[in-house]
Amino acid sequence: LSEDEASVVGRALTAIVDIGSNGIRFSISSKAPHHARIMPCVYKDRLGISLFDAQLNDDDENKDNLSRKPIPEDAINEIIRSMRRFKWICEDFGVPSNGVKVVATEATREASNSKEFRDKIYKATSWKVQLLSKEQEGITGSYGVASSFHDVSGLFMDLGGGSTQLSWIISKNGQVKISDNPVSLPYGAAALSFRMKHEDINELFYEIKNSYKVAFEKINLPDILIKDMKENNGIKLFCCGGGLRGLGHLLIANEDDYPIQSIINGYSTTFDKVEDMANFLLLKRKIPNFNFEKLKEKELNQNNKIFRWAYF
Repeated sequence: LSEDEASVVGRALTAIVDIGSNGIRFSISSKAPHHARIMPCVYKDRLGISLFDAQLNDDDENKDNLSRKPIPEDAINEIIRSMRRFKWICEDFGVPSNGVKVVATEATREASNSKEFRDKIYKATSWKVQLLSKEQEGITGSYGVASSFHDVSGLFMDLGGGSTQLSWIISKNGQVKISDNPVSLPYGAAALSFRMKHEDINELFYEIKNSYKVAFEKINLPDILIKDMKENNGIKLFCCGGGLRGLGHLLIANEDDYPIQSIINGYSTTFDKVEDMANFLLLKRKIPNFNFEKLKEKELNQNNKIFRWAYF
């Protein structure tokens, strides 16, 4: 007799804790063999603590250089409470003790009290925290994008809270290729928000522009992507990360005919719409109401400059 789906899923659960720079995510998913292509998530939660913001120095003398302080004790305590709660949830779901993985990114990696923070988590939960390097962050994000689309070919950008990862990705017939030299830039959403409040925006703009030019050369775009870019007058950019997710939701909110506005995974848009939205937000500091009908003529000529969102 064949087993029911619940029984199969119940024996193949895995849990992930992602300690990011701008929030902490908890999830439980099935890794049963027949879920190998797309792993269904049976539980998810998020703790809205920005470890990046928590480490900013409040001293006015340090406003111009992103001076950092240790992760505050109250933030550590709140995170540990949430992780203990998640451990109980894992036990209720039947996640095996060796089926939980805790990973952390830049804000934890760069914290002056990183080891103390990770040791306290281990003492409270018996879970070891794995620090992802900048390169591992880029690789992980790239594979997430590859799992979200059937055919992937273009640039890849993961805009987190403290940093942005830039690479290229080609995924066809189950084979995934990415840059051997992914680049991490200090331009995460939280980092940029802070700097825009305390620095000259024009100077910051040119700094970012020049940094991306250098990064674009470092990732060593393959000839096939260069050829596609020239032939199609543009290249696809596959996006993930909270900063770009927020931008994507703004764009979806201005598309009345978008079927399910709460679902952003797989959302595609054009270069013109992203550029117009970014320019409006930068200059007006408020959300615009675009007349997308007027942009359709532009899209006919630049329909290959496409942004695609992947969230997992």
